[in-house]
Amino acid sequence: MTLVVATTRIRGRSFPSNYYLSRPRCKNKASRTFSSSAIRPSPNSRHDDNLQPLATRPVPAASPALTSPQAFLACLRSPAATPFLLRAPAATQPGPPKRAETLLRALRAAGSRSVEVEAGRYDRAAEFNRVEVPLDFYLDWLEEAGGEARGERELGVQLYLAQWRARDEVPGLADLVKTPSLLEPLLESRGVDLYQSSFFIGPLTTVTPLHYDPYFNLYNVYASSDPSVHAKHFVLLPPTLSQYLTRADDGSVLRNTSPVEFHVLRTPPGADPEVAIDPVSAPERTRDAILESDAALSCVVREGDTLFIPRRWWHRVENITLPSGTGSTGGPGWTAGVGWWFLPRNS
Repeated sequence: MTLVVATTRIRGRSFPSNYYLSRPRCKNKASRTFSSSAIRPSPNSRHDDNLQPLATRPVPAASPALTSPQAFLACLRSPAATPFLLRAPAATQPGPPKRAETLLRALRAAGSRSVEVEAGRYDRAAEFNRVEVPLDFYLDWLEEAGGEARGERELGVQLYLAQWRARDEVPGLADLVKTPSLLEPLLESRGVDLYQSSFFIGPLTTVTPLHYDPYFNLYNVYASSDPSVHAKHFVLLPPTLSQYLTRADDGSVLRNTSPVEFHVLRTPPGADPEVAIDPVSAPERTRDAILESDAALSCVVREGDTLFIPRRWWHRVENITLPSGTGSTGGPGWTAGVGWWFLPRNS
C-alpha cells in the first residue's frame, strides 16, 4: 500500500485530500507501505543536550471510596477533582494479545469503510492533514513489522487514527467495548451527560500534544499489540498553570493546545519513564512556573487501565515501549485507547 500525493478514486470512492492510497499488485501484506515524496517532514524540535528534566509525581491510584458511582459524581462536582488511575485486574495484565486480536477482528469485519487518519500533528499546521483511507488499509499497515518506522522515518510525520467514533460506526463494537463501569450507572441515572466516545489507534511514538478538554474524561487503553511491551504515557498539569501554557491566539491551532513540548526519555529496565521539557518550546518564565509548581503528574496506562482526567487539566499522551526487563527489543507495536468525555448535570 503506497501513499502518494494526488487526488484519485479507489474502488469507486473519492479521496479528495492531497493524498491517495494504492495497493501494489502483490498479495503479501508485508509489502504494503505508506510512503511519500511530497509530504513535508516537520523540523525536529528535540535537542537532547538541552532538554530540561522535569520531576513528576505519579498519578495516584483511585481510592476505594471513589469507586462508587455516587462518590465519583461528588468528585466530579468538586472544584478540587484531581486525576486518578484505575488499574486493570491483575489477571488480565500482562497477558497474550487477545484483546488486540479480538478488536482487529471486529474492525476488519466492518470491511473497507473509509476513515480519516491524521497525517502529522495537529499543532503543526504546516505538516498537518487528514487523509481519508480504507480502514483495512490502515490496519494492514499498523500490523506490519515496519509500520512505525516507515511512518515516522520515511514520511517524516506520524499517522494516527484519532478521535474516531468507532462505536457509532462499526456494527457490534459497542457490545465489545463496554462503557466504563464507573460511568455507566451515572449515564443510566442521568447524573452525567456523555459528549462522545472516541478511539485513538496508532503505532509506537504517536503523540497527542499538550492540551486540555472542556469535559471530564475516562481514558481507557482498551488493547495493546503486546501488553507487556506497548502502553501509553501521560503527562498532566493542573489548570492553575494555564496562564503559562496557553498558546497565543495566532489562529493556526486550537487555543486549548499548548506550544510547550515534553519528551519521554529512555530509562533503564524497571525504571519509570522520565520526562523533560524542550526549552526551545517554552520561555524561561514558563519553565520556571512548571518546575516550581511541583504539580506535574505522569503515569503509564497499560492495556485494561483507565485514567480519570478532570476537565481543563492539561495532558500530553505518547505511545511508548515499556522499560521492562522482558528482553524485548522495543520493536514497532500499537495501542488502541478509548476516551469517554462527559459532564455532570448541574455542574
